[in-house]
Amino acid sequence: KELIKAGFQVAADKVNEVIKNSETLKELAKDPMASQALDVCKQTLNTAVEDLLGAVDKMGPLDASKMNEYVEDLKVWLSAAVNHQTTCLDAFENTKGEAGEKMKGFLKTAQ
Repeated sequence: KELIKAGFQVAADKVNEVIKNSETLKELAKDPMASQALDVCKQTLNTAVEDLLGAVDKMGPLDASKMNEYVEDLKVWLSAAVNHQTTCLDAFENTKGEAGEKMKGFLKTAQ
């Protein structure tokens, strides 16, 4: 269980690092609307990671007989993650230029 949490945390940290250091995203942040949209994306990413880590914590000790429950929890989390991604992209709806398309490409790469 701790290994699973550590793996998800490393992945989340890496995505946050890419967001922080991406020249493309830094360029987007110069536009106030895109900067606000980027903040929404960062918040939704953090929420998705917190939700996932909370779900892993809730599992308790791994038990093979509860595998179906784990799969159902994972499906719920994945559905929420898709909703967070949609919220992120929706935030770019009123931005200028290619900001939304760039973020869509970034999220596709991150998957």
